Amino acid sequence: LIRVGSRSLYEASLRLVHVGAAWVVIRLEQGLERALHTVRHTTTQAPRNGEETSAFLREVAEHKKKLQDENPDNKGAVLEE
Repeated sequence: LIRVGSRSLYEASLRLVHVGAAWVVIRLEQGLERALHTVRHTTTQAPRNGEETSAFLREVAEHKKKLQDENPDNKGAVLEE
């Protein structure tokens, strides 16, 4: 009777540990999915609805292109004046 009871207690404790570990894994997965959704939401750009690039950004792009054209040896290098 003691042997059967201890075996049943052992199996029940194993099931409890298994269910607890599964619950922790599911909660962790849900938390990671929420974090991923937040990162995706905060890093995507909103649609521009036909808006053009600002004059400042166009000017910066033109200046960068001019600097790269003047110094073809420095491909991808950041040049400071």
